[in-house]
Amino acid sequence: MSIFEKEIISGRVSYDELSDIEVSEFTQPFLESPGVVFEYRKYLLYKDVFYGEGGEENPARADGSSSSNIKDLAESRRRGIILDSTRPIVELNNIVDVSGKTYTYKGEDGVTRYKADQYNGQADGGDVFDVVSYVDTYDAEGNLIHTAAYNRLLYLQKLNDAPPREVHTVKDLVSTCATLISGGHLPREELAIRNLVYAAAPNLSTAKKNEVIRQVLKEQDVPTQTRSWRDNECWDWYETKCVDKDEVKIDYFFPDHYFQDRIYSVLKQFAENEEVQTLAEHVNNKGDNPEIVQSRREHADLIWEEARKVFEKVSKYMVCNNFQLPVERSYWMPQIQSGDDEENRNKFVHR
Repeated sequence: MSIFEKEIISGRVSYDELSDIEVSEFTQPFLESPGVVFEYRKYLLYKDVFYGEGGEENPARADGSSSSNIKDLAESRRRGIILDSTRPIVELNNIVDVSGKTYTYKGEDGVTRYKADQYNGQADGGDVFDVVSYVDTYDAEGNLIHTAAYNRLLYLQKLNDAPPREVHTVKDLVSTCATLISGGHLPREELAIRNLVYAAAPNLSTAKKNEVIRQVLKEQDVPTQTRSWRDNECWDWYETKCVDKDEVKIDYFFPDHYFQDRIYSVLKQFAENEEVQTLAEHVNNKGDNPEIVQSRREHADLIWEEARKVFEKVSKYMVCNNFQLPVERSYWMPQIQSGDDEENRNKFVHR
């Protein structure tokens, strides 16, 4: 038995059986999306699908398939093809490659699966594909909502969002936004970019979606009314662009929206060098509105004044009490629940 011959798992079908199975046996529903027309589901030979010149890549991925994922999928498919798995996607097209060969189908999704089958010696084989075409979408008054190109990449990103495919990376979505902006299919506007990212990746964490938006706004020079800052961006701006640098020495770029997290760092920095710390502050600009930024700056003033009053009382206490902090640390919460040091779960642990 060769390394490519494996016992087929019950309920799956072998490569040899794949072309003879009725298409209706592949039960995974087609994922619908605006501007994507489902043409039909059909068994196609890989040699009849155009996967690109000089290498096969998923158009919705910034990087190619990893070797580990190709090998893992190859191992699974050697044990049989799962009938209710999602179907790879091809676009109904008419492409002529550099050699003059004409292809009716263009590979859109399922590139890792194709490479896995090649790894398994199935380059002359095929698979059951969902065949699609893309169209512009319009509102009830006949106004263009999105182009076919937009609907295509939105759809392919939605497919990336669905298991068992590898989940999006931030780089994937940033690349898609850049492609659509450069082609004139996505307005260079924050709201339009946000709407695309959130529609394309509903299962991606909010933090990662917001990171995508942040990177696109920066890399595509999207005009906004306000901007946000990160510490490394502050220092880079200070070192390379700030015209006040020679007159103003900044010790700490302080995000007022993380006041409780950062106030200790600033005071610790003071304690280490015993010099008053000069800050450059910034606030959360969510909402992209100058009035909101001004309001949050005013709120930051109130927080600093509240902190000053707290520190005043703390310092008075410490001066009168041999510089001890105004806290009594006598107890731990019970946390060790097994072993020789198991603690009573209903009592404080004394220091």
